[in-house]
Amino acid sequence: MRNKYSEQELTRILGQNVEEPEAVERKIEEAYEMIRNYEGLERQGSKRIWRRMELAGIGIASAILLGVGGLAANPVLAAKIPIIGRIFQVEEEKVSYPGDYSSHAEQLAEPSAEGDKTADSPYTVTSNGTAITISEYYSDGAALYLGINIEMENGFPEAFMAAAKDTDLGYSVIQMESAALADFAEGGFGRVTFDPACGVEAPYLIEGNFVDNHTFAGIIRIALTDMAALNEAGEVIKISAAPGHFSYELAITRLYIPGIDNVVRDEEGEWVSFEDTMEEICGEWKFSIDVNTDTSGMEIRNVDETNAEGVGIGQVRKTPYEMEAQIIVPEGKNAWDYVVFMTDASGERLESRGGKAQTYNVYRKDVSRVNIGVCTESDFMEYKGDTEKLWETAVFSTEVSFE
Repeated sequence: MRNKYSEQELTRILGQNVEEPEAVERKIEEAYEMIRNYEGLERQGSKRIWRRMELAGIGIASAILLGVGGLAANPVLAAKIPIIGRIFQVEEEKVSYPGDYSSHAEQLAEPSAEGDKTADSPYTVTSNGTAITISEYYSDGAALYLGINIEMENGFPEAFMAAAKDTDLGYSVIQMESAALADFAEGGFGRVTFDPACGVEAPYLIEGNFVDNHTFAGIIRIALTDMAALNEAGEVIKISAAPGHFSYELAITRLYIPGIDNVVRDEEGEWVSFEDTMEEICGEWKFSIDVNTDTSGMEIRNVDETNAEGVGIGQVRKTPYEMEAQIIVPEGKNAWDYVVFMTDASGERLESRGGKAQTYNVYRKDVSRVNIGVCTESDFMEYKGDTEKLWETAVFSTEVSFE
């Protein structure tokens, strides 16, 4: 059960006088009325209701996020306004892999009538006092994005919330232990397993923000290209890309909540010292999702060029959100001995996306033309902050057009 907020707490959180609480309730009811009206239209057959509202200039998101003060900024109001089904809309611009996923998302879970609880759904699982909901998903062929909501009955550790407030990022991170099973039969790979215990990677990071001290809303990015997996015979195989339709089963067994305790600051408020903490939450949260992949925005260019030593670039794949180039290395060399880097049409370096070193963010970038370079890992580490020097030390470079 969530704590009730006192008048003093409301004043502190909302940053305004709360002498007239009925005004707050009225704004909440107005937002609910808009939600009810447009959810009614959605039931009548509008599959892209949020996109339609954006085009019509209605801006229900603005009414909720601005008219009642903002979900992230005002946890009191967030506790009463449902975020389930709208996680992409709230978090998609803040994470390290930004995109307009809410325009294309498939909704899985619905909010309940109470707003701050999830309706009965196979996409909500409660274990050890923690409810996890997979709210919505989107797949562009390069990655699968899951909107995830975590509700802790006893609240998140104070040390974690302190760390979240002090970050310079637009998001906080929760780590997790998980394993996944995917049916890639349509792609010719059969059923494959992703499990770190077997030496192949599974999803392990959630990026997002607090709705209130009991609720964390975020996004999981799951790579769908160039993956290692176990086939049904227990052999490690390489998955080039996921098929257009597949089932994906995700089993989360542990959450790691990082925090900061015993913070000491100087007179100017700067950190002098602190102690890292980590809280583990064990449980069993299992989900099965039927995924339809939208590859309409994917473009592929086959470069297939190398230098005299056999180092070069093969295929370059781009979606509206990211770009990745397949490196070619000669026999006897390892791909990880080299680093691929890219610049956009204006010559600006593209940034890594979602913690994957050589997958680059192209969302809202001009990538009608990109320059791609390959340098040794040692040169990259020495000159990674100097783009001009990277070009000077590059062992291979090429230009690719997406016009």
